Amino acid sequence: MTTSNGVVPSSFRDPSGALFWKDGVLYRPVSVVYRANCDHLMEVGLHDSLVDAGLLVPREEVPTDNGATDSA
Repeated sequence: MTTSNGVVPSSFRDPSGALFWKDGVLYRPVSVVYRANCDHLMEVGLHDSLVDAGLLVPREEVPTDNGATDSA
C-alpha cells in the first residue's frame, strides 16, 4: 500500500467500498447500498463500543466534492 493518490489495489475485496489515498489521507467511501447499515452502526453505539475495545478504527465523515458525505 502506498500513500500516493489513487485506489488501494487490495481494497477490491470490500463489497461496500474501496480504500483510496488523496493528498496523503486514506479514505473509505461507503456505497449508498450500505449507508443505512453504517448509520445504524453509529446510532446504536456499536461503533464507539468497538473502537473503545480496540476492535475497530474510528471513523469520521467528511464532505465530498458533490456535497454528499462519505465515511473515512
